[in-house]
Amino acid sequence: NMMRSGYKIPTEMDIQSERALYNILEPRYHYLVPEWMKTASDAEKRGVIKLARIAEPKLLKTIGRPRSDAFEPMLKEHPWFHKRGNPVLQPRVDVIEKFPVDASEYQVPSWMNDDLYEAELIPKPGGCILKLKDSINIMRQKNWTRNQGTYQMFSGSFDGATTTGSCYTREAIGLAPMMQPE
Repeated sequence: NMMRSGYKIPTEMDIQSERALYNILEPRYHYLVPEWMKTASDAEKRGVIKLARIAEPKLLKTIGRPRSDAFEPMLKEHPWFHKRGNPVLQPRVDVIEKFPVDASEYQVPSWMNDDLYEAELIPKPGGCILKLKDSINIMRQKNWTRNQGTYQMFSGSFDGATTTGSCYTREAIGLAPMMQPE
């Protein structure tokens, strides 16, 4: 309370030491900070500020705490990049007009041939093994194929009975007619 006797206007060191205590201490001890600030000497406050500097690495000091004197990169326009302004008002240049290419000059990129070759190998044994050079689409196709599974149990038919369960059926005790061989 400002009206009680002994009130002192906080100095820059008081503010820094209080902030340092809140940063150093766990939240469960924060209630002790105001009372400590009343009783601590200037030497103790300088010690807390020094401890906070040692405890907090330089990298962590800048994270999440914007500084007014921080370096800002210079802005520069490059003629090969789009210019600032409203893109609707600027004349549009068609890319095809810039780079006319004859259809006979077109050459299929080598990666397309690699992808076609890899895609042909996917259904074959070992074709689903991922390689570092695979494109995203090839990886997706390999993963999808691998997740489908290749092993079909019981030729696609399964009666769902255990060995013990098959001993206690009507057929086992002779009440149901057995299947006649054809």
